[in-house]
Amino acid sequence: YSKRISPIELPSQLSVNEQYKVSVSDGKVATPDREIKIDNKVGTLEIKIATSGHTTKIERKLDMKSTIVSKGNIQDFREIANAWNDENVLKLMLAK
Repeated sequence: YSKRISPIELPSQLSVNEQYKVSVSDGKVATPDREIKIDNKVGTLEIKIATSGHTTKIERKLDMKSTIVSKGNIQDFREIANAWNDENVLKLMLAK
């Protein structure tokens, strides 16, 4: 574990809104519905996964409040970055 001595500067104000729809004709999506919400000093994140029948909808939203993340807000930044980049959230499990 290291301590950051300078702020993080993002190249631009981040605002991302992604929506995906996955349809499976043979089998079904076994990934459970899920909702992740984080609202802290550096930004807001929302990830929703919902399945109905053979279709799964995935929605990911990220809004950063500033282009500068101060040393005091590094933990909040890590919380959002780790949730956004979590590969386990991005994988869909399929079942026959």
